[in-house]
Amino acid sequence: MVSDGQVLQSVKAIIDDARSLYRKSASITLMNSIPDTRQIPIENLQNWVKIPNVNCVFVDMRGSTQLSASSHDNSTARAYQLFTGTAVKLFSEFESPYIDVRGDGALALFDSSQAHRALAAAVTFRTFAREEFIPLVKDKTGIDIGCHVGIDSRTVLVRKIGFKRYRGRSDRQNEVWAGKPVNMAAKLASESGDDELLASDRFYRKLT
Repeated sequence: MVSDGQVLQSVKAIIDDARSLYRKSASITLMNSIPDTRQIPIENLQNWVKIPNVNCVFVDMRGSTQLSASSHDNSTARAYQLFTGTAVKLFSEFESPYIDVRGDGALALFDSSQAHRALAAAVTFRTFAREEFIPLVKDKTGIDIGCHVGIDSRTVLVRKIGFKRYRGRSDRQNEVWAGKPVNMAAKLASESGDDELLASDRFYRKLT
């Protein structure tokens, strides 16, 4: 057990502030579509935006641990660029309002009215991965790399967490999407095979 005397005062102040904020009620603003990132709150720590029925497409690389930045830096750099860079560009082409890179993959969020567009983006990337990414990397490196894809749909809460500015920099912040879609899409993706795209029942019911 750590005693108060063993904790730096600066660290204790941060924890005290976090505890105090947790005890306050959050302020929730309802929006019917995913806002521009400039509209996502960061300054007032209690402010969150609520967006109903957001569709999330999550893709990541299967077997990426076989790639090495230390011993195979060139092939690793090219594989990541091919996979993640293409995912971002394809999701943008299908007009995703929000795209983020997560480790060796990416997620794309689509508004409630964009369920079919989200599906089309996921199928397009799935096809690219199977027909281009997997054979190209296999041919160049001999490594068996694949792709996971998952889709879910549900209400989310979002705000930016971090510092608006820190010593002249703005890179110590990021959007946090609280709710089931991102987590569930990631879990579904992890269960999918190279020739599969896994979607939740609630997303599937939105398709006509």
